[in-house]
Amino acid sequence: LGLHQSAFQHLQHRHDDTERLGQMIAERAGKSDDYRVKAAYARLRISASLVERGQAADAQAVLDESARVFGQAGELEALAFAQYWRAVCAWDLDHFEGSKEHAVRGIAAARQARSRLAELMNLRELGSALAWLGDADHAVEANESALAIAIELDVPSYENAALHNLSLTYTL
Repeated sequence: LGLHQSAFQHLQHRHDDTERLGQMIAERAGKSDDYRVKAAYARLRISASLVERGQAADAQAVLDESARVFGQAGELEALAFAQYWRAVCAWDLDHFEGSKEHAVRGIAAARQARSRLAELMNLRELGSALAWLGDADHAVEANESALAIAIELDVPSYENAALHNLSLTYTL
C-alpha cells in the first residue's frame, strides 16, 4: 500500500513523505531475505525522491544497490526504472557519458520486460545525454522514439514530458 502512494506523492511534490514512507518500508522489508526485492523497490522510491529534490549524489549508492538486487532477482522492469534513475543522477552530476550508459542498459532491460513506459523514460534520458554529448542526430532519434511511445500509450503527461525533452534536444 505504501509503495502505491508514491505516484500521488510525486504529483504533489511531497518527496519528503515518499522518503519517510520508503525508509519505513525498506527497514521492515529488509529484515527478511524474502522481502529484499520489496526493500529494493522502497529504496528506489527513496532515491527518486532524493533526485527530485536535487540530491543526486546521495541517491547514487542507493540506486546502485537497488539495481543490483533487481538484476539478481530478474526483476527486469524494476531494473529498467533503476537504470533510468541512475541515468538521471549521472546527468544531474554532469556525467553525460554515464547517463548515456545507464539509459542504454535501461532500454535493454525495458525491452526485455516489454515495459513501454520504462523504455520511454530511458529513451528520454538517452536523448538528453546524447544532446549534451553533441550527438544531435542520435539525440533527436531517441527523443522522437520516446515521443512515439508516449503517443502510443496515450497518456498526456508522458507526451508532454517527451515533447519537453525533444524541445530541449532541438535547443541544444
